[in-house]
Amino acid sequence: MKFENVVLLMADALRLDFADRYVRHLFQPTVSYNCMSGGEETRVSLPIILTGKRNFECEHIQLTVESRVERHGGVVRIKSPTIFDILAREGFTVAYINLDAYSDILMDNQVSIFPGLPSDRTLFDILEEQNRKVCVFLHLWETHYPWVNRSLSYLKESGKDFRTEYYWGVRRLESRVTRLFNILERYRMLRNTLVVFTSDHGEETTKDRSRHKRDLVPLYFKSIYFRDIHLGRAEHVDILPTVLDLLDIEYSGLDGRSLFDERWLA
Repeated sequence: MKFENVVLLMADALRLDFADRYVRHLFQPTVSYNCMSGGEETRVSLPIILTGKRNFECEHIQLTVESRVERHGGVVRIKSPTIFDILAREGFTVAYINLDAYSDILMDNQVSIFPGLPSDRTLFDILEEQNRKVCVFLHLWETHYPWVNRSLSYLKESGKDFRTEYYWGVRRLESRVTRLFNILERYRMLRNTLVVFTSDHGEETTKDRSRHKRDLVPLYFKSIYFRDIHLGRAEHVDILPTVLDLLDIEYSGLDGRSLFDERWLA
């Protein structure tokens, strides 16, 4: 078992029940866990995923130029070593690609609330490089309100049911992940690639309201070497130790544990 590439997918605000119903089938065979999110906001849970630490070092920067930054009240620069720092030292080409619901998964890359992450290239740029040892993190926003609509005020004024809009966001996510796997197949990467899928936090949606919550979220590990099996509970902080273990990279000082054991193997 040897992996030359790692693709990490994080769907923003994806509920566990919707993921298992509409998304899990795309990853089969997959090793799956019910994963406790690191927090109720992306600015907390994403750094935990990337650093493998509950108490990561960061700095908050107040900016008012870009709309997404304004909605979040600023941005977060992660100062603790991330998976990108660790794998870059091991010779991987690394990239963080942020995609809203209007973006093309292959050709686009949007401004993120996390400056400093390696995000100056598109997935196409990475896959076209001669160096095929890559680690790509794709941040997908189909399931984050206001979903495909431009604003929450539009949803409220038009009387749209938030639950229906969320459902269609999940189905659009399903289509996007399908397209991603088709792309990886086209580039002959599925055989030697570890694919990891999770969400940053849960979501509670009613007819006219949607809010983030710290909750159980999906965690899937996909590879040709793995069985289709569900193995209970995990935490966001376990993702990085597990990926490093599967890559046979030793790294100390992480708060999580590797989830990998012989039950995973087909």
